[in-house]
Parts: sequence; structure tokens; C-alpha cells
Amino acid sequence: MKNNKAYVLELILLLILSYALVFLPNSNRRFILAIFLLVYAVVTKLLLNKTRMLSIKKKEAFKLVTLLGFIYIALLYTIGIYAGFYKSTIKFSFDTVIKYIIPIAIIIISSEQIRNKFINYDSKLSALLNYIIQIIIDLLIYTNIYKFNSVDNLMLVIGYVLFASISSNLLYNYIAKRYGVKPNIVYRLLTVLYVYIIPVSPDIYIFFLSFYRMVFPFLIYYLLESFYGEDGEIVEIKENKLVKIASSILFVLLVVYIGLISCLFRYGALVIGSGSMTGTINKGDVIIFSKDIDIDDVEKGDIIVFTKNDIKVVHRVIDKKQKNGEYRLYTKGDSNLQEDEGYVTEKELYGRVVNRIEDIGLPTIWLHEMFER
Repeated sequence: MKNNKAYVLELILLLILSYALVFLPNSNRRFILAIFLLVYAVVTKLLLNKTRMLSIKKKEAFKLVTLLGFIYIALLYTIGIYAGFYKSTIKFSFDTVIKYIIPIAIIIISSEQIRNKFINYDSKLSALLNYIIQIIIDLLIYTNIYKFNSVDNLMLVIGYVLFASISSNLLYNYIAKRYGVKPNIVYRLLTVLYVYIIPVSPDIYIFFLSFYRMVFPFLIYYLLESFYGEDGEIVEIKENKLVKIASSILFVLLVVYIGLISCLFRYGALVIGSGSMTGTINKGDVIIFSKDIDIDDVEKGDIIVFTKNDIKVVHRVIDKKQKNGEYRLYTKGDSNLQEDEGYVTEKELYGRVVNRIEDIGLPTIWLHEMFER
């Protein structure tokens, strides 16, 4: 009887979500799905009995999965050093929180509560239905962004969303059955919502990104199995101060690193992609620049970062003039024969170079040139 009730609820949910995937307009999909799943999660909690799960080091597993969520993001941005970065199309703002972050967070939390209610029924049919339901929810989340309006977008959804969802939900089912909903919720919130918060994203080839999203869940599964063993047998892991200190340092470095490449703080980093400053700053070098600069403080001879036609340029100031109460900076690349056309205004000034790291950005340049060819 208990299983029959679960089957009926799962079948109803599966039919509604399938209909929504095909017919629900993209413009309203995110909000409608969030509200529907929230209500459905409450209904299943009231109608179904409390589920049982294995009590196996839940707190330790939660910490490990959360840490791996941060590592997932850190590895992506590390790859971005070589592949490059692009500005996110959706900037973090109050509007973004309302339109994207809150609805997606509700969808993730509600879907995990629903998963938790169905996952522990000892039935292969119930497990299969639950698995399909969660994949459809993933498709509903992502196809609100990637539309089926071209062959390229269709292949993108299949590779980036469907295959990754098949892999990820195997992991989520495994975690939910043994450790409950919390690890899944935190991990999914981290690995889905970061794109709406960090202003730049790694410019990673979509094939590699799809492969990464499919493989990473298996790494998490392997670590959980390695640490806690099969059949619930715990493998003791000794923690010491050195591990905690190293973890703290790693987290701080991650924050600083993402802050640099995304230019969130006072300092930013930029890979040099041209040879106009060769001899001083070479192609493939990474420059560190300070954003805390006023045009009044810029002096002749300074190397500055400025924007022209939405492109960042790194050139030396060769002259500075004041006209109608406004400073104008005249610039030139050290290896260029002629000075730059026009001048740089305060609005176009982005920063002043304070340091450089030689050759570290060369892999980024090589990849860009390879794809251009």
C-alpha cells in the first residue's frame, strides 16, 4: 500500500513535468517550476511516511561533499587560466537574485526533498521513476537557458545537460540514500548558482566542460566509498592541525584567485594577447593591475589598462594634457612605431599595471590561436 501511494505520486509528477518540458513557455518556466515543486514537496511530506536512511557519518560526508563543491569550481577556474575567461551574460544584482538565484534554489531544495521521500522505498520501479523525474527537472532548469532553436543548441543540451544529469543523479541518489538531503542541496547550490554570482566564467570548450560535468560525480562517489567503505563500514580519517591549516590556506587562495581574475577587488589580472608592449610586457605574460586609481594620479611613463570598443588595452602613457577641466592621456605600445589614435579619458581608464608574471598566460594564447585556425 505504501509503495502504491508512492508510485501514484511519482507517476503524477512524471506526467506533469514531461508536459512542462514540452509545452511550458521558457519565459515562465523557472517560476512556475519553483512554485510547483515547493508545493509538491510539502504534499509528499504530508502523504508519505517518514523515510529511513543509513546513518553513516552524515556530518563528515556533508563536509566532504561541500569541500568537493568548492573544488569543482576551483578546478574550472584553474582551467580558465589556460582557456581564458569571458564576462557572464547575467550580472549579479538584486534583479538576478529574484529572477534566477531564488527560483533555482527553491527548485533544487524542493527536488531534493522529493528525492529523499521516494529514494528509500525498496522498489526498483520507484527508484527508476525517481531517477527519470530528477533528470527532467535538470532539463527544465537548463533548457530555460539553452533553447531548442537550432541544431547546435540541441546538441548543447544533450551533451552539457542530459549526459551530465544522468551521471550526477546517480551520485545524488547514492548520497540521498546514505547521507540525506543536505550534502546534495549544498553541492548543487554551489555548482549551479556560482555562474550567477561570479562575473566571469572560464571560456572552456563545451565538449571538455560536458566531460568534466559527467566525470566529477564519479570522483565524489569514489571518495565517499574510499572514506566510508562498502556496506557502511567506516574508514577512520585522522584530522590534524596541519590539514585544517592547509585547507584554510587553500580556501583563502581560492577566494583571492577568483577575485583577481574576475576583478572583484582592488587588484585584477589580465593575460597579454598582443605584442605591442614586447620588451616590457611580452605576449603571454599576465599583468597584475590596480583598479584603485584616479586619472589625476596617472603620470607620464605609467603603464595603464584602458578600454577601447569594449577591449582592454595595456599601453604606456606618453603624454598627459588637460583640456576644459578634463585630463586626457595619450598612449603608445612600447614596440609600436606610432602612438595610439585619440586619447584615454577618465571613463575609459581601468587600472594601472603594478606587476607582471612572465609567460604564465602562454597556454591561453596557444589555445585561442588553435581554435581561431
